[in-house]
Amino acid sequence: MKITKKVSFSAILIAIAVVILYLGSMIDVLTLSVAALASLTVMITVAELGFPSAFCVYCAASLLSFLLLPAKETAVVFSAFFGFYPIVKGLADKTKKYTAYIIKTLVFLVSFATSAVVFVAFFGLPADKWYIYSLLFIPALAVFFVYDWLFTRVILYYFQTLRKRLGINKYFR
Repeated sequence: MKITKKVSFSAILIAIAVVILYLGSMIDVLTLSVAALASLTVMITVAELGFPSAFCVYCAASLLSFLLLPAKETAVVFSAFFGFYPIVKGLADKTKKYTAYIIKTLVFLVSFATSAVVFVAFFGLPADKWYIYSLLFIPALAVFFVYDWLFTRVILYYFQTLRKRLGINKYFR
């Protein structure tokens, strides 16, 4: 495949991710939803172009979201977990099933803890209420497992239906 196709396809996906994140940063309650939706652009890059290109899409979308978004919380959530999770999932799913679950869970917990530290340090959340963050680990982990299951279903839907409907399969022949 020519490098120009890779670059142009990646640039389109970066632009889509930043637009989705920008729209979500305008409405505070959509932070997690739009970060998850924007992560689909990285998932498509993993599927079509591979892990190195997906990492570049993730880095560029994260950087541009920090520079352009009016509300940085959405950029933090995307950069801290949702942006790179499709890459981690793609790599982890190549291992044994239980090993993949352990890897994905550990990555989520580290990302969750890192996000809590960032939000305390930069967004003024009270650090003396640390027990609240620790109480959120279990419900967040349950939501993560649902997200992982749904993400797997979206990947299957992409390959079985959406790829053909969007004409992406013709683009990469």
